[in-house]
Amino acid sequence: LYLLKLRRMIANLAKDRYNEEDIKKSILTELQQIQDDVNALRVADYNVAKKNLLKISRSPKPIGDKLNLDRLRETCNRASTAIELVKDVRDKMAAISVEVYATYYLASHSD
Repeated sequence: LYLLKLRRMIANLAKDRYNEEDIKKSILTELQQIQDDVNALRVADYNVAKKNLLKISRSPKPIGDKLNLDRLRETCNRASTAIELVKDVRDKMAAISVEVYATYYLASHSD
């Protein structure tokens, strides 16, 4: 019985010290940050694949150069991973187009 009274007293003190709405807002803000971080991680592979294609297109070396072929391989792998991870249909289609482009050039310039 004493413990029950003590718990009630602590609960009442906690209500006075903490604003429930502030706590809810804080939790929602933290959850939104987590969601944003997860979304950023999902598109990270796509962004790397896209940047690799940009590097290849700006490279003065031919597309069949070893460095560019390595970039194409990485682009294929990253784009394939992005296809699996991204949720948005437009992002999925963009990742597919990057993978197709990279696979085509990789196949046409590989021995």
